[in-house]
Amino acid sequence: MSLALYRKYRPSDFSQVSGQEHIKITLKNELAQNKIAHAYLFSGPRGTGKTTLARILAKAVNCENRKPGESEPCNQCSSCKAINENSALDVIEIDAASNRGVENVQNNIINFVRIRPVNAKYKVFIIDEVHMLTSYAFNALLKTLEEPPEYAIFILATTESQKILPTIISRCQRFDFKKIEAVAMKKRLLQLASTEGVQVDDQVLDLLVHYSEGCMRDAESLLSQLLSLDEKVLNLAQAQLILPRSHWTESYKLLELLFKKQLPEALLMVNELLSDGLDLEAFLKDFVMLLRQLLMVKLGVGQIISLDAKRLADIDKLLAFVSVPTLLKIINSFIMVSQQSKSSFIPQLPLEMALISVIVDDGTGATEILLKKDKPLEKVVEVSKDESSSDLVKENTSPVIEEIPAVVGQPVQNDGNPCAVNLEALRDRWHEVKNFLKKENISLASLMSVAGLRQENEKLLVIFKHQFNYDQVFNNHELQDMVCRAIESVVGHSCKVGFAVDANVVLCDAKQSQGDTSKNDKKDANFLEILGVENAF
Repeated sequence: MSLALYRKYRPSDFSQVSGQEHIKITLKNELAQNKIAHAYLFSGPRGTGKTTLARILAKAVNCENRKPGESEPCNQCSSCKAINENSALDVIEIDAASNRGVENVQNNIINFVRIRPVNAKYKVFIIDEVHMLTSYAFNALLKTLEEPPEYAIFILATTESQKILPTIISRCQRFDFKKIEAVAMKKRLLQLASTEGVQVDDQVLDLLVHYSEGCMRDAESLLSQLLSLDEKVLNLAQAQLILPRSHWTESYKLLELLFKKQLPEALLMVNELLSDGLDLEAFLKDFVMLLRQLLMVKLGVGQIISLDAKRLADIDKLLAFVSVPTLLKIINSFIMVSQQSKSSFIPQLPLEMALISVIVDDGTGATEILLKKDKPLEKVVEVSKDESSSDLVKENTSPVIEEIPAVVGQPVQNDGNPCAVNLEALRDRWHEVKNFLKKENISLASLMSVAGLRQENEKLLVIFKHQFNYDQVFNNHELQDMVCRAIESVVGHSCKVGFAVDANVVLCDAKQSQGDTSKNDKKDANFLEILGVENAF
């Protein structure tokens, strides 16, 4: 059976360990000055060298050929060879995850620590995942850890130091391990591939670094999988046969479309990717990661994201399109998308809605979606109460393309521009709008009973009193279209219609409810109250 790379090429001395310079320097100084501590705590993310450095330290303190002032183990003496071969009787490795009780600590540590080393100078106990010990087991270990025999050294390794009792931590010399930097990781991977006689493209190394996320063991495991292809030269196309697919390129392209406000192209791209078998969850993760990278570069701390020069240059091209506050809003939107997509019956819908919301946001919080109809140019008509047969219509010669529906996410105040519709006249004939809707969707007609009207420029806004009503229409383009057609049937011309929510809006049915409303309209006006919706807000 062939060994995995991280086992086959495990570093045998301090110089071979990638990263963790602050820890290596301290340990080497202690060894050179013969000031070894009796207990160490190695804490940090997985795959960053905790167990490896623990073994090297065990070798160094017991190395038969190490001279005063030196720190590296020779790896040639019997003690070093025994540790390298995992046959050293005086180096005891314990997995705390499977030996977490008081009895395990008593049998595997406390009883053994009383016995002097067989061959070596020091008896070294390496306790991996030490945070898994129970509080009783920690307390049983406490006295021995505090005052061990002069020949005993304890090295505790953990990924979750917050779970270790403070009394244990206070008795150890603590070292916090960091994730391996991209440069150091690429150097190590290149060295391993070269040793195996394989040439690896730089793009493949970048991909390995990206997916390992600072964990050297993960990077070496992925490289092992690539070497199983038995190719002398590994390029990106070959690597993608085995490695998880990277979505950085697609994420960058979509972000570029988003910043340039190319909505149709962005929506088409998302659906084309899904048709090609895109893993939406993985894509959203990479997309949010790219947004974070852009934010870090924008804030001037790009060094913390460990990107290569080419990707940093690509990110620089996008910086001119967006500000930090806007970036924060966008990131928050797509974090929500990653959560909503898992429960949505149409997985891509939350992503599509977020793209629409971000692209058409005018910067004030109002979001407007314009969908073009395939109709000829219409004449804009203003409201006039003076005309009899069409008391809502007055012609104007300015042409405009009819665009519906407009969706406004919050109440919009009237800005004083000329109105395309006489609101007072339309309110008086609001029952006609509802009667039109009853023929197509009686529930929608009931929803419109708790709505008012406002005007923004040439856009007519239907203002719902309740968020519930707004959500029902906002999330259904078919219902929006019905409302538009109902209003057009009354005013006698096409118009731009938007939707908003405002709990203080004056309802169109307010006058009619005072005395001149028909029986059916009164039922409509009370429909939501009967259902108990009124009390839900």
